Amino acid sequence: MSRALKAIRAKALIHWGLSINHFFGTKSRPALRIIPPTTLIGALAYPLARLRRWPENRDMYTSSSDRLRGMLRGVYYTVLTRDIYPFTAYAENTKIMFYKDTAHMFYKDAAPVHKLYSVLPVEIEIMYLVDETSAESLLGPIWMETLEAAAASIARIGAKESHVSVDKVSIEDAEITVADGRVSTRYTVPIGAYQPPLRVRGRYMVAKLVDWRRASIGEYLGKPGILVAQPETGEPVEVEGAYKVIKVGAENLVPWFPG
Repeated sequence: MSRALKAIRAKALIHWGLSINHFFGTKSRPALRIIPPTTLIGALAYPLARLRRWPENRDMYTSSSDRLRGMLRGVYYTVLTRDIYPFTAYAENTKIMFYKDTAHMFYKDAAPVHKLYSVLPVEIEIMYLVDETSAESLLGPIWMETLEAAAASIARIGAKESHVSVDKVSIEDAEITVADGRVSTRYTVPIGAYQPPLRVRGRYMVAKLVDWRRASIGEYLGKPGILVAQPETGEPVEVEGAYKVIKVGAENLVPWFPG
């Protein structure tokens, strides 16, 4: 955490909703109400892979977005609406295809696959914290321009039908400072990264998601999870137990790496 950090900030418009689902469980795959960091990393990795001519997958289970994990020190988002949580989970019958390794065959079926719908378009703001040294090592001397172009080209968050439009991207300085044990933030809070877990006050949701710091992107079987709190709207929540804070402009971020 002592190395120089930059924050890539991208504002994205979600048009109809999101298709983001639990990786395991029944074939109906219940919808996740919190956008996982792994999904946001994949959203940035897809256009970056096209810019860099990387293959989309390195092998059957691991996507090329796993290359980004080494340079990221945090992944966050906030919903910009300030009234109510804007998404509603709804299931509709959907044709699905899957491949069985043991039989070496594709199968077809239908199941009520859940999605998050919104009556009105929703704006979110995504924040990626980037280690400058690692980013230059991976992407070369024009790494900032490359990441800015990739962030501006984000086209989906989640499955291919989860179309979004990015209308603003900026790269800003990120400064780590000492906090007094209480932080106000509008962005994702990694409560499970701390012992004891952080305490949060306000309107928020909690989910156990795949821990992107310790699990390869795309391979989630048996991988460690982490508890994450997400403010429901753009109104800030109060976090107790954090003694460091990352400042990006007027925004406060709770570190994913508390050490």
